[in-house]
Amino acid sequence: MTKGVLIMKERIFLLLLAGTLCIVLSSCGQNQSPVASSPETTTSEKTAQKNELKPEQTFPYKDDEGRTRYRLVINGQEVQTENLPFTYPDSPKGGYYPLEDVLADLGVECLCSGDKSALTTKINGKVLKVAAGVAEMTYGPKTVKGLGTEAPVCLNECLYVPGLLFMSIFDNGIVGFSGDRSAATLDTNIGINLADSGTAGLSAPRAGGGAAGNVSSGNGSGGSGGKVGRADCGTCSGSGRSICTYCGGSGSKIEFQQAYDPVSKQYKQTQKTVRCPRCGGSGKVACPTCGGSGKR
Repeated sequence: MTKGVLIMKERIFLLLLAGTLCIVLSSCGQNQSPVASSPETTTSEKTAQKNELKPEQTFPYKDDEGRTRYRLVINGQEVQTENLPFTYPDSPKGGYYPLEDVLADLGVECLCSGDKSALTTKINGKVLKVAAGVAEMTYGPKTVKGLGTEAPVCLNECLYVPGLLFMSIFDNGIVGFSGDRSAATLDTNIGINLADSGTAGLSAPRAGGGAAGNVSSGNGSGGSGGKVGRADCGTCSGSGRSICTYCGGSGSKIEFQQAYDPVSKQYKQTQKTVRCPRCGGSGKVACPTCGGSGKR
């Protein structure tokens, strides 16, 4: 009887010992957190892998159409834009700049046609008119024309212009490339009077290579052949003629041309005065409101 009691006590002790050991092991297992299951570590690893797969774009580079693309830098500051300046393979020294982006960086608002192929604005009181496919770009009384086939182009709803235009707008402007050839640059210290610049008094330009906008007149700027009535036209006061907006009434235009100097590695420009092709040198054209009838 005594021996049976001892055996029973011994078994109970062993069971209690085994139970205590299980509890201790279970507690240790709950306090340990595997590193692999950490959500923060997993996110960091995914971010690092993503960055490795998408390195930063290096410049210059060729796009799908064979044009060489560059960063845009104005007065030493890079302009963030998806409309990157470019050069054509057969003309690596002549850069094309996104006109609207350049003007926006200078604080000048502009009007564009619906397809962005034509643009007009005013800079310090002078009207700027540019249209894709039209080699002659006008700025006030000046006519700017590039060499050979240089003309503004519209790509992906962005109007690009040859750098020569900025040499005409900014008399002291310099267009070129950075030392490492990664950026197309524009430098100027011209002061822009925003009160005399922008879109006030201008109408939206027409698309399709038409004129790059006209100054709005008192009774609107309808096309030629306006409805004829008895009263004198309020725009031309009955004369049927109005000032040519292409030359500003001067009857002449200043044409600029550029030539690349391999010694100075800069573009040099020459100018000459020619008769205005719109008004034939008279400084007057048929009134756009009444179509030249003098009546409305």
